[in-house]
Amino acid sequence: MNQEVKISVIIPVYNSEKYLEDCIKSVLHQTFTDWELILVDDGSTDSSYSICEKFAKEDLRIQLLHQENKGQGAARNYALSQCHGEYVTYLDSDDLAHESLLEDLLKVCEDTRADLVIAGIDTFTLKPQSKNDDIFVKEAYEGQFFENFIMENNWQNHVITSKLYKKELISGICFPEIRAIEDEFFLTKVFFKAEKVVSISNVRYFYRQTENSTMRGGFNANRALIIDALLERAKVCRRAGKEQLSNIVDGQCMLECMDWWRQFTEHSDNVKTELVRKNFLSLYKSGLKSKALTWKDVIRIKLFYVNPRIYVKLIKLLGK
Repeated sequence: MNQEVKISVIIPVYNSEKYLEDCIKSVLHQTFTDWELILVDDGSTDSSYSICEKFAKEDLRIQLLHQENKGQGAARNYALSQCHGEYVTYLDSDDLAHESLLEDLLKVCEDTRADLVIAGIDTFTLKPQSKNDDIFVKEAYEGQFFENFIMENNWQNHVITSKLYKKELISGICFPEIRAIEDEFFLTKVFFKAEKVVSISNVRYFYRQTENSTMRGGFNANRALIIDALLERAKVCRRAGKEQLSNIVDGQCMLECMDWWRQFTEHSDNVKTELVRKNFLSLYKSGLKSKALTWKDVIRIKLFYVNPRIYVKLIKLLGK
């Protein structure tokens, strides 16, 4: 399929045989039909490629790509270079789209002339609950969503799924080819560039919680890349002259450094422990200027600055 369509749906696939068929069917069952589905097999070693191949043969709107295992970021970059849609949305291969995801997000996007629209997300383990609520525009942001993205602790804004993007908005913005936290790097650039963002409260995306889900997973050293993502976000703020915002990001980054210093210490990774400590110290003065820190945060930060080992012992003693 090499003709223009309204929406490109991109799904990176890696060893997803257990849930992949349901995910693809949730796209096939959309009430809006002017779409293409781009499946990128990221070097799967199970039957995922065969499942993708079966669906691609049955529906000409489905395009199947393959690459050596490079991670989701590389797969999404590859798909974006091959897609033909005016708009783009991303799904993860173990999640499900509400049947009106495309129709509803497109309508809101075109009615409000937004650069991107964000839908609500529900989490589930076995079966998602049906959501047939009418469209309700929750909030529109013109020029200030980037600040909300930084200030509000809403995890749904920090994943690339459940969103419909104008392709012209994200063209030229690449995912880093890393093994975790790539959404954070990507969304920093997207939200900074977007002039108008609309958020709706309606659930149109279902996130499957599994034992391997990021939200439920245990220690994973790759997730410490959140520190690098926050350092990059602070640079974006400073280049734009948003000093107060950059201080807030620095404060967030210090708290992450403190948590990861503890985790790396527990796992006897002295190299990463030292690197995290250096990052913390480099942010200390600017991060303490953050107006978003609570007085408890400030006390914790100052204690960690003086002696991180005493800090860790104290939070263990207090059960925090």
